[in-house]
Amino acid sequence: MPQYITTHNSSGQAIFSTTVPEEPHRISMRPNDPSDPSDLTILYTSHAFKADLSGESDIQQYSHDRTNGLPPGQICPTNGWGVNIVTLGPGKSPNHRTMTLDVVYILEGEIELTLDSGEQRIVRKGDSIVQRGTMHQWRNVTPDNGVARLLGVAVASEEPVKVGEKELGTEWHFE
Repeated sequence: MPQYITTHNSSGQAIFSTTVPEEPHRISMRPNDPSDPSDLTILYTSHAFKADLSGESDIQQYSHDRTNGLPPGQICPTNGWGVNIVTLGPGKSPNHRTMTLDVVYILEGEIELTLDSGEQRIVRKGDSIVQRGTMHQWRNVTPDNGVARLLGVAVASEEPVKVGEKELGTEWHFE
C-alpha cells in the first residue's frame, strides 16, 4: 500500500515528499503466527496537536515512527495522535484499553465488539465506533474466515482516566 505525502519546495509549490519510504510499517498483532494477517499499519502520527507545516519536522518524526513503530501497547504518540489501519484475521484481539479517544470506521468485514461490562455489538462495513478509553475486545466474525479491516484515528487522552474513585490506564490482557 504505497503512501504519498505532500509538502512544499523552497518556492512554496506543492511537491511530493521523498523523506518517508512509500511502504508503511506494519506491526504484527500475532507475531508467533506468521500465517495470521492481523496487523496494525501506521498511516501517520504526530507528536503535537497542532502541526507545524513550515518545515518538515512532522514528516521526519513520522518517518521515525513509521520505520521503528511506537512503544509497546501504544497506538499513537503519548502527546499526539495517529491514524492506523487494523487488519484482523480469524480470531480475537486481547482484551485491552488504551489511553486514547479512538474514532473507528469499519472498512471491510464484520467484527464483534465486546466491552468489559459484557455488552456487545456487531459492527459492519460502514459502521463507526467512538472508543473513549474503554476496555474492549475485537473478534472477527466475517463469514468464511475473511479478514476485517478498520481505520482508526487515535488521539492521546489525559492520563489517568478517572471514573468515580477508580483510575484507569493502558491495559493489555493476553490469554
